[in-house]
Amino acid sequence: MSWSGNVYKQQAQAQQAQQTQQGEAQQAQARARHSTSQDQTSGSEKKLQKDKLDNVVRMLVSAGYFRAGLTSLAPFDKIVGGLCWCIETSGEGVDVDILFQENASIGQRIKLSEQIVMALRKMQCPAPLQAHQIQGSDFNAIFPVIVWLIKKFFETREQIKDMMRDHSEM
Repeated sequence: MSWSGNVYKQQAQAQQAQQTQQGEAQQAQARARHSTSQDQTSGSEKKLQKDKLDNVVRMLVSAGYFRAGLTSLAPFDKIVGGLCWCIETSGEGVDVDILFQENASIGQRIKLSEQIVMALRKMQCPAPLQAHQIQGSDFNAIFPVIVWLIKKFFETREQIKDMMRDHSEM
């Protein structure tokens, strides 16, 4: 092959390499755009959810569920543990097996979320809550349920206190 043939071949290879690099760069940019567009939650919505979580945790701790204040627990474990604790201590005779377990598998989490929803329905909770809202950490939907459960907990505690006082005065 002649010198001019080699130059032409080298130029063609250089162009092909440049096109390959450009194609790879475009693919990388597309992947970056796609990965950042998957989380479509706005900053204000994230802040609102964080504020609701903080409020729920404060309420649970003030009601007596101190595990919600542990920083080592995941938000799901704090909230679900608090929901289970509130249901159990509410004094309602719900016939639902709620066994909370930290760091559960996704299947166990879904089953537990469904059991919590079933218990809340039996308790006639006025705030609608669905299992996917618990699983998805929709704190805006969970907040009114926690408020209602904690209110129920304090009412039950007050009734027990009155019954104990009446019994002790006999």
